Amino acid sequence: MTYQIPDSLKINGREYTILAWDGDKSCIPTNEELGIKTVSHSAANLLGRIDHFGVWGDTLYLFKIDVTLEDPHNTPLPKDARKEILFRYEQIHTIESPEPVWLEHRHDFFCYEDLIIDFTGAIAIQAPEDEGWEKPFHAPDNLYEHAILLTFEDGVLVDINDDVSLDKFAGITVRVDMGEPYEDEFADKQQRVFNDVRSTF
Repeated sequence: MTYQIPDSLKINGREYTILAWDGDKSCIPTNEELGIKTVSHSAANLLGRIDHFGVWGDTLYLFKIDVTLEDPHNTPLPKDARKEILFRYEQIHTIESPEPVWLEHRHDFFCYEDLIIDFTGAIAIQAPEDEGWEKPFHAPDNLYEHAILLTFEDGVLVDINDDVSLDKFAGITVRVDMGEPYEDEFADKQQRVFNDVRSTF
């Protein structure tokens, strides 16, 4: 399965990528609950959606949802959301043209000011990898050895462990639904990893 673009979480003014969740995620609104239809424009984002969470005042919020909409012009605005549209233009060179051409990227965001996520459980996060526009192409990659484990009760942050081996989370960071029985096997593996991490502190 192709690596999936991870969701993100901002805490203490810094953005992290989400490695895995341990807990009931039904508190996160689905596309159906939001009244939207997303499509995949890339094998790296099969859901057509990337969620951007944040912790402010020890409370977990869903702040922005980056969506690839099936019908961006006629999709109604979800309740209590506002919309942002970001256009980004990338200069590329092609075999067909001697001159550089501009490739347009459109990003649609639904933004919320007070969408608290009443999640109970743990979220494993890590500093994001530098890629794409985020670093010079020939610069070396930053390598991280540790993950951070955030523990929540009803959406309130109750514990932070910032000394978790990143290796423990290898292979359990898939975001998409994979179907039975593989999904159950994956969930069992993920649970064993979180239990193992908790046993070390």
